Amino acid sequence: MTEATRRWVAAKLGDFMVERGGAVNPAQFPDEEFDLYSIPAHDRGGFDVVRGADVGSSKRVVAPGDVIVSKIVPHIRRARVVGPRGKRRQIASTEWITFRSEVLVPAFLRYFLVSDQFHQQFMSTVSGVGGSLMRAQPSRVKPIEVPVPSIRDQRRIVDILDDHFSRLDAGSESVRFAESRLSVFLDSIVDTAPELEESRSCDLAEILAQPLSNGKSVPTADGGFPVLRLTAMRDGTIDLRQRKTGRWSAEAAKPFLVSAGDVFVARGNGSLKLVGRAAWVVDNPDLVAYPDTMIRMRPDLGRIQPDYLTAVWNSRLVRRQIEARARTTAGIYKVNQGDLRRITLPVPSLEHQRAFIARLDEWSYAVHGTARKVETAARRANSLKRSLLVAAFSGKLTGAESDIEQVEEMAGV
Repeated sequence: MTEATRRWVAAKLGDFMVERGGAVNPAQFPDEEFDLYSIPAHDRGGFDVVRGADVGSSKRVVAPGDVIVSKIVPHIRRARVVGPRGKRRQIASTEWITFRSEVLVPAFLRYFLVSDQFHQQFMSTVSGVGGSLMRAQPSRVKPIEVPVPSIRDQRRIVDILDDHFSRLDAGSESVRFAESRLSVFLDSIVDTAPELEESRSCDLAEILAQPLSNGKSVPTADGGFPVLRLTAMRDGTIDLRQRKTGRWSAEAAKPFLVSAGDVFVARGNGSLKLVGRAAWVVDNPDLVAYPDTMIRMRPDLGRIQPDYLTAVWNSRLVRRQIEARARTTAGIYKVNQGDLRRITLPVPSLEHQRAFIARLDEWSYAVHGTARKVETAARRANSLKRSLLVAAFSGKLTGAESDIEQVEEMAGV
């Protein structure tokens, strides 16, 4: 405990939780426009202006200065302060928990709700059957304590955090720009490849040895049959080490076994840019199955090579088609087999495919080296942000230039 924190008091979040703030069914006001705070809108930087006729369910009424935190997995660690009200009514998705307080500065509470201190306790309140059905339970969030410094101290902490975060965000923006340029560069190789310019385009269904196949959802169990995790999809290849054991037998898993050369597509993701991305099995696998979060594409090797299919599939040429077909439910973008069958892609001769991959590999080696540096910089920024929040809520931020040195030491960067 520092000298600063001795003056702080603690309160329970339940003291500030809004449970009867009112609800509205926008569909009953079809021509009225609303400011809708949804999780997808948060990820885009704010709220959406929507007509009542375009909203399919009841929403919570929120007010300027309310602080909302997402309760749905995987969209945890998202919190926002509701902005000033204009001419439109302000409403929010029921996937948010709402807080309102006269003793907590909204920005201070928002910072607390994205801190490790809160997150570790918050995750212990999550329950459900898995995937997008996992949610934090508001009744179990209520006992979590939040520090309450004086209003003056809260504002001072917010000012310090805003200053540090703005600098880190500026650096992160540069990192994101570099990352986007790398992606554009690789896409340009695909767009200008001579092997693809005069090749015939085919629907995906024409070049598969077997029909598209969804994996199987199985609960985790000790001693069961192994199944890949979605995290096995990494940089266009399948990492066979990323797996769990499921509650099913080898016989039940047989239709879902992974084979060398299989190409898998991510069926859902919270990011539109990641849904539908492909990764292929480079090595001969041991006995392991694929999960329901993946769709298997087993290419006809007489017509298309798996590495070529993966490369073109992840290029802008195909991504445009996937993103146009993806649909969102509860903040998760998804594609299905029907969406994928209609994807068209260029299919040159096998010889030209091999030439294309050879040239792409040469460039990718250099690009991926740069990408690893970009990824390291992004991880460093995130670590510093988390450590800044730890320092803030333990009373260690003073506003001095030496703060960042202390935070870097805490973050281990």
